[in-house]
Amino acid sequence: RGKVQVLCNEVPSSCSIIPDDYVNPAPLPQAISRNLRGLLESSSRSPLRSFVGRERPTFVGVEAEGDLLKPFDGSAVEAIRALAKGSVLAVQGPPGTGKTRLAAEALAALMKD
Repeated sequence: RGKVQVLCNEVPSSCSIIPDDYVNPAPLPQAISRNLRGLLESSSRSPLRSFVGRERPTFVGVEAEGDLLKPFDGSAVEAIRALAKGSVLAVQGPPGTGKTRLAAEALAALMKD
């Protein structure tokens, strides 16, 4: 385990899982579109489908109309803690606005629960 056995007389000059050849990116947009369309047309519920479908987040025991943070007295951490299973709350903003800090605080709160 953890060892590579060479089965030839000479070691190749380069070894890679990714080929050095040119990879044509032209099919990528169609492949992405096909997969996303399939995801959105499926009846299965998942956080990825909620995110891609830009679905409004749902919360356990809370009706949030308009401003999502209003029922939580403006606390994004409390909103994250109340997210329903499979729901997604996207957090966006310019650099330096506290997105990473919010994620750390939310994770800490969730770990306490």
